[in-house]
Amino acid sequence: MDNATQPALNRRLSQAELELVVGSHERLLAGKPGGRRLALLFTDLSGLDLRDRNLSDADLTGSSFDDCVMTGVVLDRDNLFGCSFRRDDLRQASLVRADIRGACMRGSNL
Repeated sequence: MDNATQPALNRRLSQAELELVVGSHERLLAGKPGGRRLALLFTDLSGLDLRDRNLSDADLTGSSFDDCVMTGVVLDRDNLFGCSFRRDDLRQASLVRADIRGACMRGSNL
């Protein structure tokens, strides 16, 4: 897919913004108040640290995770359709029943 046919990413998240939304998602998974399901569609998350975070049941369609540290991340049952995981460290990550159709994992360490 060339750049002309790729959808534009909506926005780039900082590490601090990511910590807030992932923390809220993890509260939802733990059944605690203030939780909210993670939905980051077509978001640029390149270069961020998601090590050992639980992102189960999230919708991350079309997002870019290029050059992220994702060791031990839990992506179970996530919608990762069309995501980019180029050059990621995905060792010990869990992708049970995740939808990775169309995802690019070129250069990633699985």
